[in-house]
Amino acid sequence: MPRTQSATLTEAELRIMQVLWEKGSATVQQVLEALPREKPLAYNSVLTIIRILEKKGCVRHVKDGR
Repeated sequence: MPRTQSATLTEAELRIMQVLWEKGSATVQQVLEALPREKPLAYNSVLTIIRILEKKGCVRHVKDGR
């Protein structure tokens, strides 16, 4: 059974949103580079969290390239 999604932001989601609020828009790699180094995340983790944020309606993406 899949976990239900919370309406509030998790700690990791909030960290990514703070980067996006500062930058306006950014690629996954740009978000990853802007995150604080004390709690590093992997590229795939950032991508997954951004996808979750999109499902929650917090962000949207624009496909660029492949």
